[in-house]
Amino acid sequence: MKTLLALFTACLLLPVSARVSMEVRPREFTTDDTATLTLRIQGGVEGTPNLTLPEGLTIVGTSRNEMIINRSRETTFSFTFQAREAGDYIIGPFSMNLEGRNHVVEAVPVTVTQAEVVPPSDDLMIQLEVSRDRALVQQSLTITATFLSTRQIDDIQLAEFDTSGLEISDWQGQQIRDQILDGKHYRAARFSTRVTPARAGEFTFAPVFRVTVLEPEEDLTRGRMGMFTRNVRRRQVRIQPEPVVFEARNPPTEGRPRDFDGAVGTFTFQASASPQALNVGEPLTLRTQINGSGNIRTLLPPSLEESDDFRVFSPRLVEEDMARDGQSGRKTVEQVIIPRHAEVTEIPELRFSFFDPDRWEYVTRTAGPFALEVRPAPEGAMPALTTGAGALRLNVGPTLLGQDLVYLKSDPGTIRPLHSMSPVAFSLWSSLPLAAWALFGWTHHRKQTLLSNPTLAKRQNAPRNLRKNLEKLHAASAADIHEAIWQCLTEYLGHRFQLPPGDIQSDSLKTHLDGQLSAETIATLETWLQRCERARFAGQANADAGSLAKEFESVMLALNKEAS
Repeated sequence: MKTLLALFTACLLLPVSARVSMEVRPREFTTDDTATLTLRIQGGVEGTPNLTLPEGLTIVGTSRNEMIINRSRETTFSFTFQAREAGDYIIGPFSMNLEGRNHVVEAVPVTVTQAEVVPPSDDLMIQLEVSRDRALVQQSLTITATFLSTRQIDDIQLAEFDTSGLEISDWQGQQIRDQILDGKHYRAARFSTRVTPARAGEFTFAPVFRVTVLEPEEDLTRGRMGMFTRNVRRRQVRIQPEPVVFEARNPPTEGRPRDFDGAVGTFTFQASASPQALNVGEPLTLRTQINGSGNIRTLLPPSLEESDDFRVFSPRLVEEDMARDGQSGRKTVEQVIIPRHAEVTEIPELRFSFFDPDRWEYVTRTAGPFALEVRPAPEGAMPALTTGAGALRLNVGPTLLGQDLVYLKSDPGTIRPLHSMSPVAFSLWSSLPLAAWALFGWTHHRKQTLLSNPTLAKRQNAPRNLRKNLEKLHAASAADIHEAIWQCLTEYLGHRFQLPPGDIQSDSLKTHLDGQLSAETIATLETWLQRCERARFAGQANADAGSLAKEFESVMLALNKEAS
């Protein structure tokens, strides 16, 4: 029995004369499409052939597959390539030396045409809608693009678009749904974006989209194993919908407050000051915050101006919590101010004005005034901060504690000579107060630093929050798993690397993380973001939530270890 098994195995591994064949599909395509060169080598080969394509053609992907067919080893190489320019190309001929014999693969001609914008048809159309035909400068509006196709849409990209004078947020997608239109069955995919005009004028919104459509071929193909399959062709089409036109106007001049600085939307404003009892020359912190929806991304809360009563320092943004579209959120600013004299009794009222487009009127929110108790600086002591143009100075003036050491302690107790205690014990006991003081100072400083710097606090808490989010991830359903992964990944990257939520995109991640993480890690994160974007915006059925959660958890734990 063993002899027969060995003989059968040897027959399977017997080499046969190598044969090489090449196929290119499709032979005609556009500059937006890709084609595949398939190289089959019967008899097997080690390594990957180094193919030189004509100038203008670029290989964008490769794959390798091996199998045993009729006791013969066959290796298949697939090279996906794309053309930079239109034209006629000749691929090959190629010469290969296999098993001591030279094999020549004949040349294959291909024709590449320039990708052109095609008009909408009954099989593929796009509908554009704008939420309003008039808007104010810095007032956002929503534009929705609905794609209707009789075929399955694999990918949608924005190919051409004039963005001059406009700020465009990320496109947000909904799950692809079936729709009946004029008695015909379509697959409908809807995407929307927020558009904010930065200047007055008329705008024509006419984007060009590059849509990848999957089209099954009519003829069946019989494989080498005798199975019949129907190949699917990926066809890219540039399509431009009917444009939408809208007008942007400046807010009215009538009734415009003097402190109006271009804020458009609906906002709340609040402020606080601490401490409110201090000496001349000592600093206090003025904290202001705006919260609401509108063009908050370009705004900052108001601050106090330099005056005869106060010396002021430049305001500092300490907290920014923005929605992904940048149209709503919260901003907090802190400003150090110093009273110049003891006659100062209050911080004057602060004003924040904005134009409310829903009410079509200017609104002014106020905070303060804030009462202050400013005492004269102690006689003989330097101020904690100079009121002139100098830098910060510490109060190091002399302080009289008493006549001698006995004054500090009314009952000194039993006095022992130093030689009665060993040097080691004396050193340990004498260092305890200093160590306790240092520990308290470090703890207090760290607590105050985290309270005054929310960004640093989020960065330090990112690993702990990651573990909590990963635990919740395992309870997510198949329908919610990609959304949960997206939330976990974007929160960690945003807090750990101080990235705004709008900047955490698969196509811009390398720009923000290059030099902080390895190229391999960045590529892995880009892949996960793309998977989530594809699942969240295009839909993905039959997702194995448990397997995805485990796979994603291992990636995030490795990322957290590398980032530490």
